[in-house]
Amino acid sequence: MNVKELLKSRGLRHGKVRASFLQHLSESSTPLSAVDILKKPNMKGVNKSTIYRNIDEMLSAGIIESVYSNSEAQLFEIVGENHHHHFNCTSCGWMQCLDV
Repeated sequence: MNVKELLKSRGLRHGKVRASFLQHLSESSTPLSAVDILKKPNMKGVNKSTIYRNIDEMLSAGIIESVYSNSEAQLFEIVGENHHHHFNCTSCGWMQCLDV
């Protein structure tokens, strides 16, 4: 996935935080929360408000989507070409993408 082209196609500028956020989402096999992203080594020192502002902009642009989970944290993933569902264990919170 070319993050720079994706952002440009949706009218958003390519910034370091935004690009890193999308890169982490694209490399993950499950949706991630903002807190999960902030724990990544290259995101140290990034302010929470910066992450949430970028999330709002990328949600509005249709680049990422919110994924339902039974945890208290809101989870996100990159909008894919193929719609898919998720298996979410109600006991432990484990989540897996289901490709049908």
